[in-house]
Amino acid sequence: MVHALQESWRALVPSGRLIDLRPRATNWPLEVVVDGQVRLAGRVDNAPFVPDDSAAEGAMERMVREGWFSLGQHTSFDCASYWDTLEDMLTYYRESTSPPLTFPDDVLATAHAFTAPAGRDTKVRIRLSMELSIYHKLAPEMQP
Repeated sequence: MVHALQESWRALVPSGRLIDLRPRATNWPLEVVVDGQVRLAGRVDNAPFVPDDSAAEGAMERMVREGWFSLGQHTSFDCASYWDTLEDMLTYYRESTSPPLTFPDDVLATAHAFTAPAGRDTKVRIRLSMELSIYHKLAPEMQP
């Protein structure tokens, strides 16, 4: 990761900006929206993402500490992904994430119970906790 950040520094124009946007591994809530009402089914186990999350954070801290970048702005926000059915959501995560997310059995059972009644306007969502940081490239004479 540090090598990739050093290469980003090299490719940026003087005073360029590096945007770091990524989800934080925080056991995201699995929610069911039924007729406009939000119901929490439980939390997703995203523990396999914690090491990568920590490594990315550590690499950025190192680049700031070593004088390659300075932190300009930082904010966090929630970002929700929606699916029409629980099965659609499970298929998406099975096919698109590595390592896969773990959905505890009790959380899936609760989500199934919330989505079971037919004829209701129902959506399934996962809310990710996102981090957005803007880093400024330091001038070559400031870089070690």
